[in-house]
Amino acid sequence: MAIDVTATLRQALSGLRAERAKLDRQITGLEAVLQDGGAKQKSAGGKAKRAGGKAKRKRRPMSKAEKLAVSKRMKASWAKRKAAAKKAKK
Repeated sequence: MAIDVTATLRQALSGLRAERAKLDRQITGLEAVLQDGGAKQKSAGGKAKRAGGKAKRKRRPMSKAEKLAVSKRMKASWAKRKAAAKKAKK
């Protein structure tokens, strides 16, 4: 059975060109980020910008009551897990 070398080479060349186009797009994107001063540059509003252009949301601080509630919930969760593990071990 004869192998069509020309078709194989054309297919390989096509794949390499597609890969080169993908790399060119990635290089262009990185160059744009570097020209803008990096992804962590702050806007006039003072919020850090992400690579996608959206501003990073600030987290609302927890009150003492909220922290205590989370603490109790997590301790109960851990105790439940520990008890289940102890039962499974027996």
